[in-house]
Amino acid sequence: MTSRAENGLLPLTAAQRGVFFAQRLDPANPAYNTMVAMEVRGPLDGGLLQRAIRRAEGES
Repeated sequence: MTSRAENGLLPLTAAQRGVFFAQRLDPANPAYNTMVAMEVRGPLDGGLLQRAIRRAEGES
């Protein structure tokens, strides 16, 4: 069993490291892109959504 680091994060598996390095070698390759569609019901705070997307982009 893998133990968590002091920061609470788990190390990447060998497969995850492979995907990470493949993407770093060829960032334009769409092989590991995923599509997601969501349906939003009710009011949407566009500014908050935009900030969340930008934050997620910055973490990738």
